[in-house]
Amino acid sequence: MMYLLLLIPFIKYARIFLNASNTAILNTENMANTLRLIEGIKLDSIVNCVISMIITYFILRNINTKNNYKNFIINAIFIIYINELYSLVLYSHVSVFFNPISSYPHILEGATSLVPFKNISEIFNSREDFLQVIGNALMLSPLAFFAHYYGWSKSYIKTFIMLSCLSVFIELFQLVQTFIYSMYTTEYIRVCDVDDVMLNSLSVIIGIVAFRIYENTKKLVMIDNIKNT
Repeated sequence: MMYLLLLIPFIKYARIFLNASNTAILNTENMANTLRLIEGIKLDSIVNCVISMIITYFILRNINTKNNYKNFIINAIFIIYINELYSLVLYSHVSVFFNPISSYPHILEGATSLVPFKNISEIFNSREDFLQVIGNALMLSPLAFFAHYYGWSKSYIKTFIMLSCLSVFIELFQLVQTFIYSMYTTEYIRVCDVDDVMLNSLSVIIGIVAFRIYENTKKLVMIDNIKNT
């Protein structure tokens, strides 16, 4: 039953493919360009779906897979989160490699933001900026929470260090993606932002605090149940 959760990435990327294909059909007048875009979207969806299914499989191998509804729902929530996280920060447009090469690889203008608090200070400039800052401040909170919930980590300091390093890896990965994409005719640009690392590190702390609250609440409930028996 638990391995039914492998269908989550399949459903997600099937939906992404259908939505992106419909958008391409509506916004592209030339049929040849439309078909080329759809083929690229299909390739991207298949590759990222396979990667997500592999990640999901290895997660399921390392969590509580007892067949009861509580575990199933909790695990489903975590798997959905992991798939959303992957598609948000690590999604790879492999179809770009079939585009014409237009230049040597280089760091595109605007692809890096290394001034601390530059983007954070713009939080109230627009709704989009506000949501982006809040999203980054919560992005790794569930991962920090579930790392302790599943017993993958026993040390809060270790969790903070490991997930902060993960945030740095994500930013560097996005910088490498943009560096490679710069060779091709494409609109895909990722920004390596130091503010994202700081906000993601804050999100780890939020996740750890949430787990502490969960643990303390669970203990209080157990004590209360013992007193009432």
